Amino acid sequence: MDDSYSLHRFLSEYRDLVNWINDMKQINSADDLAKDVAGAEALLERHQEHKGEIDAREDSFKLISDSGSSLVERNHFAASEVAEKLNSVSEEKIGLLSLWEDRRVLYEQCMDLQLFYRDTEQADTWMAKEAWIREKEPIASSNNRGRDLIGVQNVIKKHQAVLSEICNHEARVNSVCEAGSSVSDGGGYMADEVGSRVGKLRDHWNALRDKADKRKRDLDDALLVRMGFFIFYKHSCQLHMCYASFNYHMRELIVIVGPPVFR
Repeated sequence: MDDSYSLHRFLSEYRDLVNWINDMKQINSADDLAKDVAGAEALLERHQEHKGEIDAREDSFKLISDSGSSLVERNHFAASEVAEKLNSVSEEKIGLLSLWEDRRVLYEQCMDLQLFYRDTEQADTWMAKEAWIREKEPIASSNNRGRDLIGVQNVIKKHQAVLSEICNHEARVNSVCEAGSSVSDGGGYMADEVGSRVGKLRDHWNALRDKADKRKRDLDDALLVRMGFFIFYKHSCQLHMCYASFNYHMRELIVIVGPPVFR
């Protein structure tokens, strides 16, 4: 009677534990991947709670292991069946922990991916804004280099503000690209897409830098030309003033001493 009761109790505990393991496997594999950073954080937090539930069941695993081992050691009439179920529970537990770990890695990859997407969108938004600025501001979108020296200097001042903003964002863009490369090189489930987005972001950024640098060179050349015109004009005015002054004094001298006599 005691052997039958012990077996019945073991089998009941075994069924309850296996059913719980199967439920936990479904729970740990049912969640869809997040679409944003908040969702990814929630997934990781919920997944960690699942690990807490698994750890909390450790006493149940120990209890069934002890009761089953006792039956096997006593050469119970169902010892072979009990031993088989003990092995089954052990394998199921290993499988559950392995599934949990696989999902943890996947959720962390998802978090890295969503962080990358968020940062990429921020960088893209900023560069879209810069593109708008380049289209709207004469400093960046037109061929206007100023009509005179002051005009060129004003255009250069505006362009320097754009260059300064680009410089301030360069570290941010590089950080986003490095993070994306890390995700891509890690071989995550979206590695190819991330690698593609990193490439597009770098191309976008390099195009912005190249256009801004070319504009700076053009404006520097325009400044040199305007400076040359200014210096030439200044010296021309001085020469004209000297010539006018010379003519005035010559006329005064002629009035006083008379015209020159050529022999």
